Amino acid sequence: MLEALQAMSSVILDPFLLLLIFATTIIGVIIGVLPGIGATTGAALLLPFTLTMTPVHAITVLATIYVSATFAGSITAILINTPGTSAAAGRLSMVSPSLSEEKPEERWEWLSFPAPSGASSP
Repeated sequence: MLEALQAMSSVILDPFLLLLIFATTIIGVIIGVLPGIGATTGAALLLPFTLTMTPVHAITVLATIYVSATFAGSITAILINTPGTSAAAGRLSMVSPSLSEEKPEERWEWLSFPAPSGASSP
């Protein structure tokens, strides 16, 4: 059991893996904000880059870009009432229409609440 925990910690604390997670989170947010390009398309665009990676790194990259693009899809739905994907359309109905257009900081607070459809898509 102790050997398994040591092996797991060596994978989790890999600096290259942490760099990949950080970079693909930023790329996923950028892809998720663009209307019409969803999480699945973002993962498909990044798939050729993962062919030369180790399996742990490749799966982490694809999972990170999928989750961050799904999260970022609701940014446009909340701020400008325009969902970029069908997954963000449900979030649009959750935002109260009484929120003022002059106070976008009130709308940013909605990004911190998970949606009923799943924890990764707010």
